[in-house]
Amino acid sequence: MNVLEEAIYDALAANTALTAVVPASRIYRGAAPQGATLPYLVIVLQAGGDDNLTPVDSVDLLYQVRSVSEVSVDEAGDIDELVRPVLHKATLTVSGGWTNYWSSREREIRHTETDDQDLGTGLRRYHGGALYRFRLDK
Repeated sequence: MNVLEEAIYDALAANTALTAVVPASRIYRGAAPQGATLPYLVIVLQAGGDDNLTPVDSVDLLYQVRSVSEVSVDEAGDIDELVRPVLHKATLTVSGGWTNYWSSREREIRHTETDDQDLGTGLRRYHGGALYRFRLDK
């Protein structure tokens, strides 16, 4: 849902403590471009859609919000700790007539990936973040 992704981005980009570490220009929707400067944040829809519980239009969406660092898992985790108060139990301003009535942090993400193991470069990327559930109605 593009309007929700815009609202998540806007909330993160407006937080000065976060943007002091990860500028708004390094908050990406979907995927970071190849060669993106680290650290950065990625916002990705994981699952969800219409919940069809009432006659009112409503959605229940699960988003992954993840920091990526080349320094350490600690740096990725520190960035994640800046994201948490922005999104957990927050009320986001969503356009298109939608109202965000529920936002919650649900599952933690921590992992390290090594690129090009076959080539022996061993470049590492450290990830930290969480899955966030957003419920909206119209």
